[in-house]
Amino acid sequence: MNIVIYCAVVFVSGLSLGLALSTAEAKDNVEGPGPVIERATIILTNNGPGLVGSTVTCFARLVDDDGNDLGAGEYVYIWTDYDEHPSTDASNATTSNYTQSYLKAEKRTVEVSVTNKQNSLFYATNKTFFNVTEHLTGSLEFSQGNNSTNLNKNIFETNQSLEIVANVYDPSGYLENADIVYEWNIADVYQLTTFNQPDIVYNFTMPLQYDVGVNITAFVPGLEFYSKKIGYFTSLIDLKDKISNVLISGSFKVSEGETHNYTVTWEGSLPAYLCSRLHSNSTCEGATDECNPVMQYNHSATIEFRFNDSGTHCLSVNVANDVSNFNVATNIKVKQVLPHQKAIAITVGIVFGVFACFISILLVAQQVKRSRRRHVEVANFDFQEENHNKTFKKFAKNVKNTYKLVSKKVAKDGKEKAEYKPLISM
Repeated sequence: MNIVIYCAVVFVSGLSLGLALSTAEAKDNVEGPGPVIERATIILTNNGPGLVGSTVTCFARLVDDDGNDLGAGEYVYIWTDYDEHPSTDASNATTSNYTQSYLKAEKRTVEVSVTNKQNSLFYATNKTFFNVTEHLTGSLEFSQGNNSTNLNKNIFETNQSLEIVANVYDPSGYLENADIVYEWNIADVYQLTTFNQPDIVYNFTMPLQYDVGVNITAFVPGLEFYSKKIGYFTSLIDLKDKISNVLISGSFKVSEGETHNYTVTWEGSLPAYLCSRLHSNSTCEGATDECNPVMQYNHSATIEFRFNDSGTHCLSVNVANDVSNFNVATNIKVKQVLPHQKAIAITVGIVFGVFACFISILLVAQQVKRSRRRHVEVANFDFQEENHNKTFKKFAKNVKNTYKLVSKKVAKDGKEKAEYKPLISM
């Protein structure tokens, strides 16, 4: 069986519960009045640091190998506080208390041993350590409504009331009758003094980091005079603007098979986390499910989607930061492309390509014509010039007629056949 002893130190002021754990083994098969202990272990704890003038209380508890309380027995707890006189507590219980007041700042060590009351056989022993300080210890605590979206306990939203509380650690109640002055300082831009009021409310309007501090002076009443205790608590907090005005811009009527880019813009503190999803649910229900956020360091981002299926799709976007998140969604109608429409689109492309070639040929022909005219030395001796002009005019007329027929074919969605005419006839 094991023996476990918890030693809790009670003091006037401390920031947190200090924990000192250790184990010690006793002699095997120790017999005598009470339970037979084969093995013993003592674990000590304390709630240091303690404040000068406060009291310290140690608490011991005995347990077995499985962590269960031992049965009643004739135990003797011997507490040793070194320069203090040893304290002895004979008890049949598995718990024991030790209380002491400290009048100077120093490191303290408390030891406890457990023996058998009848034969003084030794069970186990162990030590615990804590500090006694001159200054108040504690912390600043911040709360702002429902800030469950915060990724960090020291990040808060601007333009919202923020409650700031100065917590002085005082488990023994040493400061219950004290008069306490709180001198608040927020980033050297706001100062306030409160009397016996450990909390204030402040509204931060700018998204910045702020150093919040408070000087505390406690006047503790004594038998003949007040005892003055001081302390200073500080904390760095980050104020951010929430996400707002999220907008999606792009084409909301597209054809299947197309790829489109969409631009998302927003306002709020950076970095932000962008999450987007395209799905076939036109009501946008469950829009942000299965969406992986991407960190953004600008107030805009471009997302790309390919539309493979026709119908009404939902494009949902979520933008979030450490203090808020904003959801926006929009419907995109995807038009089905029929096979004959695809053929017409290809035909139109080919026709316009041919037409461009005709224009190029026409321009070349005109250039050749001008060139030939510049080289005629005797105008009336070139009997083929007149035939050349007639041929060129007929060629230009045929090009023009062909263009009209092609345009008419395209306008009637390819239902009329274009009449064939040679571009050049002799």
